[in-house]
Amino acid sequence: MSVFSRNGKRIGRPRSNPNIPALHESPKKIVYPTWKGATRKQLGELAEMEFMVKATKKGLIVAKPYGESHRYDFLVDSGKRTWRVQVKSTTCTHSRAYTVNAYWKTTRKHMPYLPSKVDFLAIVILGTDIWYLIPVRALARRLMVRVYPFGGDPRGSRRHEKYREAWNLLQPKKRRRPRSRISKCRTDTPAHRS
Repeated sequence: MSVFSRNGKRIGRPRSNPNIPALHESPKKIVYPTWKGATRKQLGELAEMEFMVKATKKGLIVAKPYGESHRYDFLVDSGKRTWRVQVKSTTCTHSRAYTVNAYWKTTRKHMPYLPSKVDFLAIVILGTDIWYLIPVRALARRLMVRVYPFGGDPRGSRRHEKYREAWNLLQPKKRRRPRSRISKCRTDTPAHRS
């Protein structure tokens, strides 16, 4: 079965989930926000708003601290734990990799995010609904993160794929109930005679 465009050209087979592109597909042209000439700051603010909406839809409580003096953008409350999340966005590709800077700047140098200051790096590829929620511990003090949502370099392309749409890392783990050790009582035994 093929999918056809309005003008009758064949554009391929349908996918089971339209939000997650198949690995063999080339990335589609990024669609920027409706406001042309948006600055990097405005695109970052857009990514933060998208994060708030998506996290709230997942049942998480999202709070934004006052000011911009913290290393994180949001506090995310899962009910059991509060996480500090830094949101990053990207449209920059290099050899099929979308790159994101994973650092904050001082006056003289770039400093990596540390687990003592930030718990998660949330990366969105603008123009798509593709999110990566990467624990800062997994970054190992790297200053740049590369993700390959459409496939790519076989050497390192799968490193962060396990964190793609990993919203479950922010949600509390469901504990299994221990099985009851009480055996079932038999009801078919004869009544005690006195």
